[in-house]
Amino acid sequence: EIFGHNLTNQNLQPLATLVSLEKLSIDFARDKSSISDASVLSSLTNLESLTLVRTSIKDVNFLTNSTKLKNVVLSDNNIRDISGIANVSANIGIEGESISGDKLDLSYNRIKDVSPIANINHSARVDLSHNRIEDASSILPWTGDLDLKYNCVVGLDDTQTENCSVFDDRDPELMQMGSGSGAGFSKGSLEITIPTLTDGGKTAITSSLVGPTGNYSNRMATVTFSSACIDAGKATVTGPIKSNTGIATVEYTVKGCLGKDEVTAKTTIDGHSFSAKSTITVVPAAIGSMAFVSSTPSSIGIRGIGLNETSTVKFIIKDKQGKPVRNRKVNFSLNTTAGGITLDPPSALSDDDGSVETTVQSGSVATTVRVMAEVEEEKTIKTQSSGLIISTGIADQDSFSLSAEVLNPEALNRDGVAVAITARAADHFNNPVPDGSAIYFTTEGGVIDAECLTTKGACSVEWRSSNPRPSNGRVTILATMLGEESFVDSTGNGFLDDAPDKFTDTAEAFLDKNENGIFDEGEDELKDFNQNGEWDDKDGEYNGLLCSTVNNDNKCSSNKNIYVRDDLVMIMSGPASNIKLSKDGSEVTELDATSGYVGAVISIADRNGQPVPVGSKIEISMKGGGSILSESSITVPSTNYNGLLSYGLSIEGAELDAGKQAFLSIKVTTPSGIITGKQYLVKMPIKVAESAG
Repeated sequence: EIFGHNLTNQNLQPLATLVSLEKLSIDFARDKSSISDASVLSSLTNLESLTLVRTSIKDVNFLTNSTKLKNVVLSDNNIRDISGIANVSANIGIEGESISGDKLDLSYNRIKDVSPIANINHSARVDLSHNRIEDASSILPWTGDLDLKYNCVVGLDDTQTENCSVFDDRDPELMQMGSGSGAGFSKGSLEITIPTLTDGGKTAITSSLVGPTGNYSNRMATVTFSSACIDAGKATVTGPIKSNTGIATVEYTVKGCLGKDEVTAKTTIDGHSFSAKSTITVVPAAIGSMAFVSSTPSSIGIRGIGLNETSTVKFIIKDKQGKPVRNRKVNFSLNTTAGGITLDPPSALSDDDGSVETTVQSGSVATTVRVMAEVEEEKTIKTQSSGLIISTGIADQDSFSLSAEVLNPEALNRDGVAVAITARAADHFNNPVPDGSAIYFTTEGGVIDAECLTTKGACSVEWRSSNPRPSNGRVTILATMLGEESFVDSTGNGFLDDAPDKFTDTAEAFLDKNENGIFDEGEDELKDFNQNGEWDDKDGEYNGLLCSTVNNDNKCSSNKNIYVRDDLVMIMSGPASNIKLSKDGSEVTELDATSGYVGAVISIADRNGQPVPVGSKIEISMKGGGSILSESSITVPSTNYNGLLSYGLSIEGAELDAGKQAFLSIKVTTPSGIITGKQYLVKMPIKVAESAG
């Protein structure tokens, strides 16, 4: 007996020499073997018992000369033709010669014609169940043990029958692949719901597995779909599809495919291969729009100055439904080529996202350039980019400025009062310096963040009140960054040339603590650019990148940079400690409104003689009589004025009873709620007493 799996036709060859063998049993217990040819067994003419189960043999011709067989088990094979058993069937079931009970088991095959066993002895047990037998008249009536269940025989008592087409529909040798079913079945072609698509479109593709009558097969099958576009990633399908309904449907999506794409469906059942194919046509989508997306970066440097000189300019193409359009050629051009500006490539195809790009290379001239984009096949579809800035990217002196959120915070007696300090920087062409440029800060009093990085040419730091506090309450803040000197470009070529071009020569920066505009050694704080340990005055040469060296009377310095700078003065203001009233330029202690009106000036300052804090409220009123004709409620503005703040005062007098007095009241309230004030006597007219009757 032989049990096993994975045996082949060649594995049976050694059996051919066993000519005296009387009993042979081969059972592939797990799976069907690949044995499809048992002819090697034809030499075993002395066999009396044979079992050969679970192979792929289609006939029993190898038994033609095995005339001694009495017991034959050939179940679960692929047998269709049993004519080879005709010569031995007469011996099966001969009484007294059977081995363990004679039987002929041909169950679970594909047998239709049973006439070759018409001569078998009815005393043998015969199993013909699970075949394709439609006509059993050649062996009927049967007086012995005969099993014909699950065939196509109609009318037999106690016999379960099946429609033979059900078996045929499961037979790979009889199955076909295509589309549809029944009379509408089309062999070799697929059903495509929408055969013509545009890029991004979808359609369903369906394959059918049917039997010989066109009915769907219920054999389990895994169907795969492929095409040139699918293999290239320019189209996708869902799947593969595993189904036992005879139907496999996938969704096909275009992702860049263009033209005709032949789609093939394939499957394999019991070693039998099936395929069907049809063609999908992908046509160009109607373009609805093209739009500019970005320039990255949005500003680049003039060629040769060491900054980034290229920018990627991106556009997107969409169809009328707003979906991306792929594989469309777009031509690019520039609105100016000043200084040798170029772009590459001059044309490109849109990608899967509908995006298309080109790269701009700067020239030697600062300017703003735009990229024009036009769809080659539809020239009415065109657009342009936003302006791409080509500049030096380095700040120049006259394009650098400094400002404070407020100039006189209530910081004289309070720590931690915060004020935002903002610096702004642009280059010679007044284009913002590149994002991320560093600006540095120094302060005479309080605390300030050391640096900030620009965004769109500006950035801010925070100043906070603390010691040191200058004795006069005035704090100088200095901001610096790497830059160049400024010049007037009379020729318009972007460079400092010979006269009449003029540049502004600049000395080294310093923190001007006494606000006199002069570097005072031992008092002012130097920003030593060249690190020589001393303050350097103007050098008479242009320190910058944009200096022409051809026939230029202006001297181009070998040092191309300076610290560009700006400063401001803030006041660490306190409550009103100094309130004065003056008239005709002299301080007074009272006013005389007996003539009906009087004018004066109110002056207010903190203890350092500086303006009181921004937002302080000054309230002016009369008590006991008279009225204020001038502004009576004043809010102190943001200011760094060096001195007292003065306000004009106008009072209208009023007659008072004898012995009565009127007073001018001045009250100052800081933002933190500190109140200070002062009162002045104001003389008023005296009512004239009416004479009695």
